[in-house]
This record gives sequence, C-alpha cells and structure tokens, in this order.
Amino acid sequence: MLAMLGLLYLLVESHGPAGAALAAAAGLILSRGVALIEVYFLSRLWPYSKEMLKPLFVSICLSLILFTAGVLLKNTLAPVQILVLLMLLVLSILAFLRYGLSAPDAKALGRLARFARRGLH
Repeated sequence: MLAMLGLLYLLVESHGPAGAALAAAAGLILSRGVALIEVYFLSRLWPYSKEMLKPLFVSICLSLILFTAGVLLKNTLAPVQILVLLMLLVLSILAFLRYGLSAPDAKALGRLARFARRGLH
C-alpha cells in the first residue's frame, strides 16, 4: 500500500490519470508479490508450477503484439483502429486457446478449445 501511494505521488503529477492507473497496477502487483513470497517462506507453499510458464509466455507475446498494433495504428482513423484491434483481439484469443493451454485445460473448455486447436479445417 505504501508503494502504491509513493508511485501515485510520483506518477500522477507527471502523467495524470494514466499515471494513477499505472501506479495502482504496479502497487497491486508489488503488494501481491510480497504476499506470495511471505506465504512461501512462512508455509513453504507455492501455488504455481512450470506448466504455467507456457500460458504466461504466450500471453506476454500476444499482449506485446496487441500493444504494438495499437501504437502503430495511433495515427489512423478511430473506426479503423477499433476494427483492426478487435480482429487482433479475437485472433489472439484463438491463438491463446491453441498454443497457450495445456491438454487438461483445453479439455475442460470443450468445443471452443477443440475448434481453436483444430483450426478451420
């Protein structure tokens, strides 16, 4: 909470509402990370496994693609931006279902994951 307040003080003045959002997100991530480490050292519990690296990697890659597309489309018309980014969002969701899920997770999602994994054949 203290980290969030410090970041708010630093970022709101220079970046306005976007700085407040960034400070809040960073503060939440930091406080949750500290709590996660505390639970690990006190109880020797770790809720994550190596199987989570694949979805995390795919999510980060797809997020970078969407962010880059948003930056590249900054000077285009708003309807074009919306259409392109919505199409990319749908494609990124399908890509995540195809490449980011483990077999048990895909099985739990049923038809949608089967469709994404098979493609349009």
